[in-house]
Amino acid sequence: MKLILLQENLEKALSLINRTANLKTQLPITTNALIKTKNGEIEITATDLENTTRITIEGKVEKEGGILLPTKTLTEVVAALPKEQVVIETEGLSAEIRSSKHKAKINGISPSEFPEPQEEKGEQKVAIDSILRNIKTVVFASSSDESRAVLTGILIRFTEEGMLIVATDGYRLSLKKIAEKTKTQELQNLIIPARILGEIAKIAKEREKQNGETEGILSIGGAKNQAIFSLPGIKFFTRLIEGEYPAFEKIIPQSNSTQAIFDKDEFLSAVRLSSVFAREGANIIKLTLSRKGITLSANAPQVGENRCEIEGNLKGEENEIAFNSRFLLDFLANVDTKEISFEMTGPLNPGVFKIPGDNSYLHIIMPVRVQ
Repeated sequence: MKLILLQENLEKALSLINRTANLKTQLPITTNALIKTKNGEIEITATDLENTTRITIEGKVEKEGGILLPTKTLTEVVAALPKEQVVIETEGLSAEIRSSKHKAKINGISPSEFPEPQEEKGEQKVAIDSILRNIKTVVFASSSDESRAVLTGILIRFTEEGMLIVATDGYRLSLKKIAEKTKTQELQNLIIPARILGEIAKIAKEREKQNGETEGILSIGGAKNQAIFSLPGIKFFTRLIEGEYPAFEKIIPQSNSTQAIFDKDEFLSAVRLSSVFAREGANIIKLTLSRKGITLSANAPQVGENRCEIEGNLKGEENEIAFNSRFLLDFLANVDTKEISFEMTGPLNPGVFKIPGDNSYLHIIMPVRVQ
């Protein structure tokens, strides 16, 4: 194999590949990147056995072929090269990487060792631009506990009105409705790994900034257990999470006794200050809602205490509730809005955060019981 390509194109591709490649294990196939040619194009692929990323990069193919090279070594070598043309030429199971004044030789593995993902696609295809644009407001609520695999995923439910994306870790829940009907009939509900979907959204946003509009397509594999995300020049293959997603509708309050609307930035500043003291007190921040406004407070006997007051428009009963400060900060960091609407029915019932004038989104946090 002999390839000629630009250093910056190769470096960008490897930076994306490194997000998938599992550099922590000792399995060669997960710590190596597959470089090969296909129909005159150059492809770089990495996998962690559950997820696979394949990138097509521009370059000249002088001789077809392929090789598996250690991802970390390859990335460091390419990053050290000047921004000019780079030649990759293989001989047996080694690859020479050279520029005008630099040359390196890396030992590799036969490309036949790499577990190529199945390209077979079913009939289910859907545009995912809207999902990727909105996933930020949902993905942070997913779980990282692998013992409850279903909660590490994001539910995509297809309805007559459009799509519903949901994430929960059992203590909080984010839900976003997308009023965009799909042409494909009888689409199944999908549970997609949150980490991968979040990563795809970040990459799509980066590419949109660079190249303008980015059109994304989600295809379901013919075996019904694989999702294939396609963006211009890049594909992601991931296994769908199997299992039954929790009946989240049951915890969404249908009414409230207290509603308050307040400025997001003012609330965020108050939460940040309170979290300094909450850290030493089980991360508990107490919210007191009254006609005078909203008071946030936290205390830790060994550190001290704080009290912050912000303006708020209260409707209904005066009330109080306590939350984990980390959950509040995660929510506030991932919603873009000027004002926030908060609803509750009592100190032991879920608190519901919404965006005024937007009925398509809500975030629920379970309260903390305090003395």
